[in-house]
Amino acid sequence: MSAYIADYTPQREAIRALWQQDCAKRILLLRGDSGSGKTHLVNACREDMPGSVRYIPGQLRGAAVSVAEIFSRAGSTLGWGRLKNLTRQVAEMAEGPRVKIDRNWLVGIKNHIQVALQAESISDRHERRAQLTDAWFEDLRICCC
Repeated sequence: MSAYIADYTPQREAIRALWQQDCAKRILLLRGDSGSGKTHLVNACREDMPGSVRYIPGQLRGAAVSVAEIFSRAGSTLGWGRLKNLTRQVAEMAEGPRVKIDRNWLVGIKNHIQVALQAESISDRHERRAQLTDAWFEDLRICCC
């Protein structure tokens, strides 16, 4: 049974729409002041979430959750075998295109992602992050839509 949360009807509907078959946009960012009830709202809506829905928790407070952490949580939740474009892109950036992606290599995937995101110039770092994000979204489109 879902908990009632006053004055959050549009937000509850937006969250619940994420797991509907016809949902075209499956990412929702909730913003608000500290203590405004964002986490409580999500947790209340999760009570109605079907078991088939994968939930990747993350609190985006400043730099507390890095891009590497988000990719790592997604891979842990969905399974790295479903993120082939991302892992291939990470391998090419971190160690070169001939890396064999096996279980041993995946054990250190978070470190590989951090290495792949490193570059001397800020523009190169932005480009690397964009390439990895594009690969990640392509994997999500293939495996989760």
